[in-house]
Amino acid sequence: MGAYVIDSELFRDQFSTAVTREIFSDLRTVQAWLDVEVALAEAEASLGIIPVASAEAIRNAGDAELYDLAEMKLEMDRTAHPIVPLVRMIAAKCADDLGQYVHWGATTQDIIDTGMILQIRDAVDVIDSRLIALADSLMDHAVTHAATAMPGRTHGQHAQPVTFGYKAAIWLDEVRRHQTRLDEMRPRLLVGQFGGAVGTLAALGDQGFAVRTKLMENLELGAYPKKARVVREETLQWVLGLFPILQKRKKQRTHTLSGGEQQMVAIGRGLMAKPSLLMMDEPSLGLAPLIVAELFKTISEINMHGVSILLVEQNARHALTLARRAYVMETGRITREGSGKELLADPTIRAAYLGM
Repeated sequence: MGAYVIDSELFRDQFSTAVTREIFSDLRTVQAWLDVEVALAEAEASLGIIPVASAEAIRNAGDAELYDLAEMKLEMDRTAHPIVPLVRMIAAKCADDLGQYVHWGATTQDIIDTGMILQIRDAVDVIDSRLIALADSLMDHAVTHAATAMPGRTHGQHAQPVTFGYKAAIWLDEVRRHQTRLDEMRPRLLVGQFGGAVGTLAALGDQGFAVRTKLMENLELGAYPKKARVVREETLQWVLGLFPILQKRKKQRTHTLSGGEQQMVAIGRGLMAKPSLLMMDEPSLGLAPLIVAELFKTISEINMHGVSILLVEQNARHALTLARRAYVMETGRITREGSGKELLADPTIRAAYLGM
């Protein structure tokens, strides 16, 4: 009996496909780990760090079908570690002690994270191919049914006639925008990680960066300039510095926090993604005045840290004091715009929104 919906015989095909389930299967996960270990050995051999014979032996041991996954699981359970059993099993398949160079200079997270990216790349390729097929089909419908009349709709009711070809063309435009987004996402997403035990590449001396570059070339991936774990920790410490109370609440469930603290968590979650633009919708809603004042100070600090902020806020005084550019909307229309200072000085704004 499946514990998750994608394991369910009844529901899994509504939430996944056989192809994507195979991509993220245990066998393909182990294969991805092996692909990274092989690419690493070949990179290091090309730079003269390990013997070429070792890289060849590791490559020959790089097929997941050669491994007993049940035995691997037992070792994982015993060691509470996913990669140590794999490294030992690879080494055991390399004759003449050539396996001693497997995993040279790497750490577990390098292998797991980069392996996951290889699987994600395969999944993105599947999605891309499906979108191409869908776009081709919609193009056929748009041309074939360019003059096929059908009712248009507005407010859930039949309206003036349109053609089915027109609707298909709109869907095609949406799909093409998704394809563009997918293409633009690839360079940011398909990035591997290699930093060694503490992220400094120290085990490889002055060749650490060369190994990382060659490894990612072998895998056809980009590379993090810093170890992802280090970046995440730095970002987390920055967020906790913005909201010190969250440091004290780290073990507390979010739904038990006060409204102000929950708003801090929401903003902090957004900041953990290191965005260039952060969108906030009514962050002061329902908060006590003192907390609102502190919140807007923090928003200003986030902005000074280089994060652009798009703020939708009814607390006009705080919002206009903070804003470089501001817009006033009434019933869905922009009725005033200018710098925050200009709108704060506008008599109409002061009377309508500031009670002055």
